[in-house]
Amino acid sequence: GAEVNTGYTRELNFALQPLALAQGTGKVAGTVTDATTGEALPGATVQLLGTTLGTATHLDGNYYIIGVPVGTYDVRVSFVGYQTETVAGAEVNTGYTRELNFALQPVRLMMNPVRAQAPEEEVRATIDRLFDGMRAGDGTMVASVFHEGATLGRATDTGFRRSSIEGFVQAVGAPHEQVWDEKIWDVKIHIDGRLATAWMEFAFFLGDTLSHCGVNAMTLYKADDAWKIVHLEDTNRGKECDLPADLRP
Repeated sequence: GAEVNTGYTRELNFALQPLALAQGTGKVAGTVTDATTGEALPGATVQLLGTTLGTATHLDGNYYIIGVPVGTYDVRVSFVGYQTETVAGAEVNTGYTRELNFALQPVRLMMNPVRAQAPEEEVRATIDRLFDGMRAGDGTMVASVFHEGATLGRATDTGFRRSSIEGFVQAVGAPHEQVWDEKIWDVKIHIDGRLATAWMEFAFFLGDTLSHCGVNAMTLYKADDAWKIVHLEDTNRGKECDLPADLRP
């Protein structure tokens, strides 16, 4: 069951549907809409509290989070200009989809003016969207954070290797049993006008298994709609990393 932690009543639909997923995992999916108009809310943030799992809604308001370990979760949805909503105690079972549909209430009265988002927060939002998309296996979401003509690269002991954004996006969106979970920390962001750089430590997990660690170095450009990644380079230190305790599986 689930308890709605909000100050208003809304319709909440649950459904269990067969799903071919890895043993011991399920899927959370649904739609986020405006409670007043019924219109879809694209770009709303959906999070499984207490985990690194999350995603953003698509243009049609739909979302899905795959590879969710069996258990009970509090699921939170937030969107600028709307009341944040949390569903407590949503159960996820092996091989099934837990459907959670949210109808968010617009914020009509504001006692204090909304604080403008700082440029560093905007850059971090683009970075987080990349890794949320990877965890969700959502190639469209991942592609949305890259600028046209963006490049990928890796610095190795034998040279600098480049790879295509298209191949990376296809790999993310292709079916895979294990969640691609890239955890980041010690993120350093520098901005001058429409140019930004971001440097961060990372650890890449396949499900709960550590694959490798390293550093991501990103260059971003402020387009008219959002910050976009122009270059993404990384290193691979194998499994030699000092992962913070709060990011360990």
